[in-house]
Order: sequence, then C-alpha cells, then structure tokens
Amino acid sequence: MNNTQNSSDWNAFDFHHYANQWYSSMIPEDREMIVFLVNELKSRGFKFGYESLDLVADVGTGPNLFPAMIFSQIAKKIHLIEYTQNGVKYLQEVLNNFKDKRSIHQRELWKKYGQKLCEIMSLDKDLLSIVSKKAQVVEGDIFKLEENAYDLVSSFFATESISDNTKTFVNSIESLLRSVKPGGIFITAHMLESEGYPAGLGTFFPSVPLKKSDLEKIFRSSLRVGDFKIKSFENTDITTRPRAGYEGTALVIGTVKNINSE
Repeated sequence: MNNTQNSSDWNAFDFHHYANQWYSSMIPEDREMIVFLVNELKSRGFKFGYESLDLVADVGTGPNLFPAMIFSQIAKKIHLIEYTQNGVKYLQEVLNNFKDKRSIHQRELWKKYGQKLCEIMSLDKDLLSIVSKKAQVVEGDIFKLEENAYDLVSSFFATESISDNTKTFVNSIESLLRSVKPGGIFITAHMLESEGYPAGLGTFFPSVPLKKSDLEKIFRSSLRVGDFKIKSFENTDITTRPRAGYEGTALVIGTVKNINSE
C-alpha cells in the first residue's frame, strides 16, 4: 500500500470507548451538520422512505452509524466499509444482535441516537433495525475501493484521521471520488484543526489539522468534482469533544463528473 493507513496500531482502537465518548448524546455541531445534510438531500430531490439509490457506501464507518441510518431512508443497500478487524467486529456486534452486555449497550446507544435523527427527519421508525437489514459490513481499504461502484459514497471523520500527512488525506479523498459513479454524490465530514485523538485508555491516533479553506482548495482542484458545497459548524464547548486543537466540523457534499467524457 502506497499510503499510510496501516502506520498506526489500529488494533488498539477501542470502538466501544469511542462510541460511548462521542455518540452517547448528539453534540450541537453534529446536530447542526445533520440538519444541513438532511436539507441538502431534500433539495437534491430525495424523499425519505423512498429507495431511490441502489447502492451506497459509507467508508471508514467505525463506531459511527448515524450516516448509515440517514442513508437507509434513500438506499436499497448499504456497504459499511471498515479497515480494521476490530471495527468490523464492532459493527457486526451492533447490527447482528450479539447478546453480550457491551453489544446490547451499543445497540441501545444507537437506537437512542436514531430517535434523535427521526426527530430531525420527521420520521417514526427504528432506523437501527432498518440499517441491520440493508447494510453489509465489508472489510476494506479506503485506498483500494472499487471504481465507479456506488451511487453515493460517504465518509465521516475518517479521511483526516488516518495519518497526519496531508498527501495521504488527499489520496483518500481521490479514492473516494473514484468509487462514485459519474453523476453520483459524495459526502464527507471532517474535524477542523484536530491534532489527534484518543480511542481508548492510553491511545493516541493521528489527524490532519484541516481548515475549511484547505477543504475548499482540495475539492476545487480535483478533476472529478462537479458542483460541491462546504459548510462548517463551530464547536462552542470544547468539553463536548476533547481533541487537541479541535474547533468544529465541516461537511462537504457534491457530485462526481465523468472525466472520461471531457
């Protein structure tokens, strides 16, 4: 592999700990981002409850199921692509009704999060159960995605959290874009100014400290990107997400061009 996804000890990443830390409640900037995403999807003609997309991928899902719960309302099938064996196991535990206490706790966490999503999306559904039926957990590498495979591809807080190398970040974005069918949609979410993060006792994982202007430059310079929109969401209480340098999040949504026809 020419990139550095395997440079950190991802086996030490505690997915249960990370989910408990970040998703036991919906922090304000995540709520703002979700509202923005829901409205953007509606503005692009999507109706929740209608399966207008055949296949969607969420890449680097890890311990974050809220993107899949949103996309379960517009897609027939979802691939949850996860690099680590521990991450694959976590997703299988949550989605396949494992009976141990930790898995039960995680399902309850995500059911409650799904209820908050339903309030935003004006739905009355068990989103976690719907994801369990539609999603396939796939062990995969963000740098080795199948090209032109998906109607929509998302990646939330994963691309900048692989390493602290900006080139690796850009390469991961380009790989995501290649996996989208021409005319399809890409959605990425990013931590802004994050200098790294813990995921379990005594752990530290790298991050590229991005600015909104960095994202604008990177996506504008990509030959594959058609129209796109970026919106940032400020963190007003650093205690809600204690990452060094963290200032908030940004979401990018856009379409992929058919560069072979140009």
